[in-house]
Amino acid sequence: MDNLNVANSKVSSSNLKFTKQRKSILKILFSNGHGHYTAEQIHSSVIKDGFKVSLATVYNTLKEFTKIGIIKGIKVSSDKTFFDTNSKPHHHFYHKKSGKLEDIELKKIKISEIPKIPKGNKLDSIEVVINLD
Repeated sequence: MDNLNVANSKVSSSNLKFTKQRKSILKILFSNGHGHYTAEQIHSSVIKDGFKVSLATVYNTLKEFTKIGIIKGIKVSSDKTFFDTNSKPHHHFYHKKSGKLEDIELKKIKISEIPKIPKGNKLDSIEVVINLD
């Protein structure tokens, strides 16, 4: 099953209503394989597809898609978040000049030491974003 069908299936089996706008956002996210998109890029594409939708609705939809696990938010700065369709564990290069996010295979970065986890907490994951000029 391709990524778009898997994503459609996850949305259908969740409590989310499967609106035309959500279908359009899913199509944009998953039609070209794995990708990294900002909410603004998605919003622009949804408008081009002929749907009237606010940027806030796009953000809310992406947040819901993140909650059900079909995308992941990658915060690269205080004002910029990408939404990643690759749900497998991996790291990223962020190219500041071009504004592009690039995948790094998990095995390419070796983490040998981390600070002691505070009492009462459990390590969930480690995600590295390497910022490039």
